[in-house]
Amino acid sequence: LTLAGMVLVHFSVNLFNDYYDFRQGADQGNRFRNQFSGGSPFLVEGRVHPMRIFALALGTALAAFACGAVLVYRVDHGIGPVLWLMLAGFFGGFFYTAPPLKLCYRGWGELLIFLNFGVLPAVGAFYVQTRTLSWAAALAGVPIGLLTTNILWINQFPDYESDRAADKR
Repeated sequence: LTLAGMVLVHFSVNLFNDYYDFRQGADQGNRFRNQFSGGSPFLVEGRVHPMRIFALALGTALAAFACGAVLVYRVDHGIGPVLWLMLAGFFGGFFYTAPPLKLCYRGWGELLIFLNFGVLPAVGAFYVQTRTLSWAAALAGVPIGLLTTNILWINQFPDYESDRAADKR
């Protein structure tokens, strides 16, 4: 359930990111779009209606939430670390581009990627398996968090002009 929930929430926040970046104009003016950056070609090229992407994002978020709800019940028997880790991850992922916070538009994108793709998954997976919060688990998430952040960072170069025009930092 942990893995399924993480995969589903990853799908969800990526779809929300594509949807909100498109809605805020960050992708349409990208002259250097490639397979790794520049937003969803499906939206920019008009192959998929934006509300379809939004519906897929919402559907995968609900499926991820269902996985998380089962883990909240089975691991913590109610409100506990699983719920708070799950909410922190979704909050950071959703509000990465979603209004009103649009955190990556305000310069918080790399930190959120580091936490949501490195530290939080490592801490959460470790906790679900051991019922122990651990600094060692957080440290184990640092390398993958840094790697993912660097992948995101290098993929921003082709997006520089269009991101700047959309006031995305």
